[in-house]
Amino acid sequence: MNSIDEFTITALLARVKQLQGSVRDEIRNQLRASSSIGLAQPAGIGAGDISYQIDLPAETMIGDALRSWSQDLGGVVVISEGTGVQTYPSGMKAEDAALRMLVDPLDGTREIMYNKRSAWILTGVAPNKGRDTTLSDIEVAVQTEVPILKQNIGSVLWAIKGQGAFEEQWNLDEDRLVESAKPLHPTNSESVRHGFAIFMNCFPGVRVEISEISENTFHAVLGPAEKGSALVFDDQYLSTAGQLYLLASGKYRFVADLRAFMDSAVQDPEKRSGLCCHPYDLSASLIATEAGVIVTGSDDREIIYPLDTETDCSWIGYGNQAIKDEMSAALLLQLDRAQSQ
Repeated sequence: MNSIDEFTITALLARVKQLQGSVRDEIRNQLRASSSIGLAQPAGIGAGDISYQIDLPAETMIGDALRSWSQDLGGVVVISEGTGVQTYPSGMKAEDAALRMLVDPLDGTREIMYNKRSAWILTGVAPNKGRDTTLSDIEVAVQTEVPILKQNIGSVLWAIKGQGAFEEQWNLDEDRLVESAKPLHPTNSESVRHGFAIFMNCFPGVRVEISEISENTFHAVLGPAEKGSALVFDDQYLSTAGQLYLLASGKYRFVADLRAFMDSAVQDPEKRSGLCCHPYDLSASLIATEAGVIVTGSDDREIIYPLDTETDCSWIGYGNQAIKDEMSAALLLQLDRAQSQ
């Protein structure tokens, strides 16, 4: 199967958006009914990361939905952060399924379980090419916001390859559309100066090394900091999907998540990021690229990570070509130096 047909795309969008909306509502109900302490309790090790109590209903609801409508789609191999690889309907061989679906039931768990910042539900769908299927094969992506309780407006994002990326906004208290679908657009600024430009550096392990790359890159691009003025602004959002949304909507101008790169470059078992980005965190990255964001790996090439739960991923997002032209040469020089040390 070379591409997903139009009929299937239409069915996928409707069903995945509805499913993600139901998962969002259930998670918000949990937040109302339970304490943050209870929801933050580890429930076990999932296929890619620790699962917390707040993650479990989402995983169950997604499985139930796929059992209900996977047959209509010609069969689906689902790769999910929590449950690993499963084929629907039950009994179908993975090679016979028409689609492969990469799912993150809740990206940003640590943000939402303390009612601190929005999390996101992610789905990317590709034609089933077996284990050779990669992120670059994803043709449909949907991403739904799970806002904190005191926020009653939530976004739903989607993209079809070659057709752009869109956002609509819902009043979640009233289940009412308040802003119809509009195209997503990244920043039109030609520099990161005075904007949000982020090196992901939120976990102990290689903070010093990433900070050095960050400092040297910004100094090469922007020069020394001036008294009374910030060159750029930082924001450590513990959600890859959240970062990609902020790039796609023009609020961020640049993001570099180099955790996986540093783990391989430093070659010191005492210095590791511990938790890296995985393919399921990037399962809706099509939305950002369709909006116009340039997303590469640490090698400056298109990200082509496999659809699995194990691969450690680095990625770099540039708000537009001008910002890539400004940042990439200085950044890649720093990455070359880090590898050669």
